[in-house]
Amino acid sequence: MKADTKDLLQVFANNVQYEVPLFQRPYVWNEDDHWNPLWEDVVALLDGYGSGDNRPHFLGAVVLEQKHHATGAVERRLVIDGQQRMTTLQLLLGAVRRVTADLGLDDLAAQLNQMVENARFVLSTKSDRFKVLPTQADQAGYASALGGAASGASSLERAYAFFEDSVRIWLVEQGDQVQATTELVRALQRRLMLVVIDLDDSDESQVIFETLNARGTPLEATDLIKNSLFQAARAEGADEQHLHDEYWIRFLDDYWREEVRQGRLNRSRIDVFATHYLTMRVGREVRSSQLFKDFKSWMDSSGLGAAEVMADLDLYGEAFAKFDNGLETDRERRFFDNLRTMDTSTVYPFLLWLYGESRADADERICVLDSIESFLVRRMLLRLTAKNYNRFFLSMLTRVRSADNVPEAVERFLLESDADANRWPRDTELVRRLPELKMYGYLRRDRIQMVLDGVNRSGMEESPHQEPIQIAGDLTIEHLMPQKWETNWPIDPGGEARDRRADLIQTIGNLTLLTQSLNTSISNGPWSRKREEILRHSALPINRVLPDEWGEEAIEDRSKQIAAAIANVWPCPEQSQLAPVMAPPEAPVDSQLVEVAVAPASVDSEPQTARSAILRAFSSLQQRTGKGVFALSELLAETRRITSRYPEGTLRAHIVAHMCVNCGAPTQWPDIVRVDRGMYRLAQPQDRVISEPSRETGEGLPPEVGAAEVDHTGSTKWTHERFFEVIEASRASDDVRAARRLVDWCAAKNLRMDYGRGKDVGSISPKYLSGSVAHNLFTLWTDGGLAIQFGSMKPPFGEADRKLDLIGRINDVPGFDLTEEVVTKWPLRRLSLLSDSGAFERFTAVFEWMFSVIDGELRIGKEGTQ
Repeated sequence: MKADTKDLLQVFANNVQYEVPLFQRPYVWNEDDHWNPLWEDVVALLDGYGSGDNRPHFLGAVVLEQKHHATGAVERRLVIDGQQRMTTLQLLLGAVRRVTADLGLDDLAAQLNQMVENARFVLSTKSDRFKVLPTQADQAGYASALGGAASGASSLERAYAFFEDSVRIWLVEQGDQVQATTELVRALQRRLMLVVIDLDDSDESQVIFETLNARGTPLEATDLIKNSLFQAARAEGADEQHLHDEYWIRFLDDYWREEVRQGRLNRSRIDVFATHYLTMRVGREVRSSQLFKDFKSWMDSSGLGAAEVMADLDLYGEAFAKFDNGLETDRERRFFDNLRTMDTSTVYPFLLWLYGESRADADERICVLDSIESFLVRRMLLRLTAKNYNRFFLSMLTRVRSADNVPEAVERFLLESDADANRWPRDTELVRRLPELKMYGYLRRDRIQMVLDGVNRSGMEESPHQEPIQIAGDLTIEHLMPQKWETNWPIDPGGEARDRRADLIQTIGNLTLLTQSLNTSISNGPWSRKREEILRHSALPINRVLPDEWGEEAIEDRSKQIAAAIANVWPCPEQSQLAPVMAPPEAPVDSQLVEVAVAPASVDSEPQTARSAILRAFSSLQQRTGKGVFALSELLAETRRITSRYPEGTLRAHIVAHMCVNCGAPTQWPDIVRVDRGMYRLAQPQDRVISEPSRETGEGLPPEVGAAEVDHTGSTKWTHERFFEVIEASRASDDVRAARRLVDWCAAKNLRMDYGRGKDVGSISPKYLSGSVAHNLFTLWTDGGLAIQFGSMKPPFGEADRKLDLIGRINDVPGFDLTEEVVTKWPLRRLSLLSDSGAFERFTAVFEWMFSVIDGELRIGKEGTQ
């Protein structure tokens, strides 16, 4: 057996084929655990190169066995261990080869081709072509991927597509693409290293394979950290046994080896802790795949000895363990329970500092927890994005490290921003928007229960006579008006009444907590029996104030009261004082719900957006003049009087385009109607018809798709439920499956969902929010159509060259054959094209690339204005 360290050029440059034996398993690597960490390692290498760090990156070991071959034929070796790694590296090299060829960098493409394919003159058979030959089951997908004809049907093809898209996205973000591509190829050739172990004739390859893959336990990052620390301690002459018994012994407990959920992955608790600890120490995000490397780099540059680092880890390890078991107060325990329910771990580096290093006492820590929880809960309920929390909370840590008054510094930091990405929603917005938002089916059930638990708790705390009630985890969420209401809950047959009920039935006002047995016994029964049983069996404050009649008005009233209660349970500083709600009634149990008066926001208060400022200007002018129609100049002057935050050009654009329903441009908000040249009034419900793209450009569609006229006469806004009720009743299962997958993907990406107002044909138009701009993407129709909104895309995709790039990527999805002529149109295709999982993943990957380009342009624009 011989081991040697080699870079990828040394491994793959010669005419050699690494054959995966039949006893090896098929290719199983995936994006989350393998492809993305590998690509992140490559990007980190390139980032380090720019800062003068030219150290190589070790990818692990491969075990090879020489195989006999004829003279002049391709040299052959069996891959005893490391076939997943070898195969993935070939897919990465092949993807970069494709990109370099597209850029016209023929010399670089030829170099990469030499690392992926053997020279033609040595080929004896067709299978000799590739440097790595997978098992029989994987050979077709592998050849398809590297041959440029991938359909996305296999994981090998999806890996190739992932790397190609990742490379292209990364290049978009670089200034000089030619220079960046050259550096990328050099890094792949010379800075990615493998430990190559060659077996000789005396080595039993099968035994070695079984030992490596069946009997060993893979080392985790913290195992490597531990070994590194004790090696350093030995070199420093420290007492290793003392350090072990004093500082490291706590980490030997089984608690630290338990796997915990971290985002989409399960990791050992000690690795999770080490990642949070290092993030806190270095002040930047640490990727799990880079943990050991980043830890070594930090320790080398910190000037700390091994004993000091171990003592520090012991201190913060004690704090971290308390978060699960050992906190002193109920309030602290409830905070961490709620944090786990919200699945928000990005705040942990800050919390480690708060409990391990800050000068805050116990009361001050609780004040900080109150502020953070309010920030997170309010944003969760209003569906505001969580994707920037990692950088946001690290910025907060940097800001408050040296603060004398930590609670005040945290409050001030959380209140600073008014951008959607990281603002702390105020009471006026919470109480206004929350009653309109659907909760059940749109927010995880445990999170809804957490919120209702908080409302119940506030009701108990507001009455000195209420006995404490511990809410058990086996309570279930019940709809007061059931989802299957048709038998016992009559309604007018008109469509508007059904639509209103469909909108309200999933809102917070129609939800409560009951035991499973009570829930089952009364689930779809009439209100008279349901209310009687709830009052008889439930002691929760939220269930003790239910009115005699239950309908749409009662749901709306209760939603407002619960929204006001939430504002009190999770308060925001500088808020308006709201009346207490959900307190146990002083009157008899069957009394009506307590009325809650929420004062409207003052016209002089600071608006959240340009749109809200303009609407306030309308309200102010109407109150002062008694008129309903105003000139553009009047609106501009009044809006500037209310706030000087927005330039006149921004306000003018909002009034004449983004908010005007009959302006002839894609309307973002249907708020205003133009009644004459330069004269505007507020829109009424009958005015709010959003112009929809023409459906006459669906070339190649069957007659039934896109043929229906969109008649808005007397129509009302569609809903999620109505859309899927119609499409399920009228379309084939392929259309329905594709629509549901697309809508679920949109929800996972926090896209804004706009529903159309067609009388017979419904639509959903997701929009990607970046900064203050809502970017148009595509529209789903209940008749099975899918329209790409090229004609209404906004910068940077308002330009033809960007759209052509987008068209090219979409055309890689099977069934899409868009021509250049559609850059100003809304071309239709069949939804069923996306019923195939491979096509769906390719299609959504295109738009994820689009999002990265948009965010990259936004970031560059911001940097240019600093």
